[in-house]
Amino acid sequence: KNKTWAGTYPTSYQDITYYKITTPKNGYIKVEGKRDGGYGMYVDLCNNKKKSMLSNKSYLMSSNNYTTYYAVKKGTYYLKVSSISDPYALRYTFTSTADQGGSSKA
Repeated sequence: KNKTWAGTYPTSYQDITYYKITTPKNGYIKVEGKRDGGYGMYVDLCNNKKKSMLSNKSYLMSSNNYTTYYAVKKGTYYLKVSSISDPYALRYTFTSTADQGGSSKA
C-alpha cells in the first residue's frame, strides 16, 4: 500500500519478489528501501504483465539515500526486487501531478 513499508527475508540470492502498485492518476512514485547489512538493492519498474519497463534496474544505495523516482501514468505496475540475500523493506509514495503541457498553442 502507498506509504507502507513491506519487506521479506529472501531464502536465496536468486529470489525475485514483486510488489503490486496501482496508481489512480498520472504522477510519480518515490521508492525507498532499507536493508540489513547496509548494502544496496536492485529495484525494477515493471508493467502490469511483470515485464520490465526500463533498460536498467535502479540500484538503491547510500549515495542516493536508498531512493529512486519513476514517472507513471494511471494504471497497475509492479516493483521487482532482486539480487538480495538479506532482510529488506521497501515502500513507495505516490504523488499525482497535473498535466501542464499543451494547454495553449503559444
